[in-house]
Amino acid sequence: MKYALMNGIILDGTEQMEPVEHKAILINDGIIEAVIDDSSHIYGYEKVDLKGRYVMPGLINMHVHLAGSGKPPKKQRDNTKLVKLIFSNPLSAKAAYHMVADFARTALMSGVTTVRTVGGLRDYDSRIRDEIMNGTLDGPRILSSNEGISVPGGHMAGSVAMSVKNEEEAVAMVQARDAEHVDLIKLMITGGVLDAKEKGVPGELRGLFVNERSTIGKISINATSGIFGSTTKDLINPKFSEPMSIGLRNEVKEGPATIISTVGDEG
Repeated sequence: MKYALMNGIILDGTEQMEPVEHKAILINDGIIEAVIDDSSHIYGYEKVDLKGRYVMPGLINMHVHLAGSGKPPKKQRDNTKLVKLIFSNPLSAKAAYHMVADFARTALMSGVTTVRTVGGLRDYDSRIRDEIMNGTLDGPRILSSNEGISVPGGHMAGSVAMSVKNEEEAVAMVQARDAEHVDLIKLMITGGVLDAKEKGVPGELRGLFVNERSTIGKISINATSGIFGSTTKDLINPKFSEPMSIGLRNEVKEGPATIISTVGDEG
């Protein structure tokens, strides 16, 4: 089908964009062919009057838990207990699936055309992704992770992530996600907002040690200010060859900050 979107206001998504009016958007089989003056002669297209509505590129949300509506809860709840209740019988599990699918549709209707899920209920995310691709559900493009992988007591363990106790369980969990044809693996180790025990206090940092036989040194002091010890060989970091200064938690103040990340041209 060929459509001409008329009488709309275009936002093209560029950094210096300005609303553009008096244009027609020509679409052929779901592909934008051209944007022309609406005064041009348009033949062979079904005209759609947008009546002053906005047209813009679809939004992309890179951090989504489809099992949540996105609305902040009025009070803290036990998500682990809630998930156990959901999967305690097939009826509530089916209802939860339809709820998650509805959240996906809501995202699309809000202008979000692509989402990346980073922790969800069982295999719901990939199943909904496939139903959307097959045309049986309405929703955005989904890059799914399904359940995340966490550690005992770790971030979201027992709700949208599964807890693993050792390396073997971690490998088995990755293989299970691979069998579900996920697009990515989500690790949920460090603390998050929902791990906080009270308002204004950040979530805890937790971790899991594996390959204990391959030690590189010995810890002598594990203190609130850091971990101290000695190594059996030199530690070489190609990114940061010199020691970095650190600050204690109580020294952190509001103000400008710098994020040091390994994401860049070199991976």
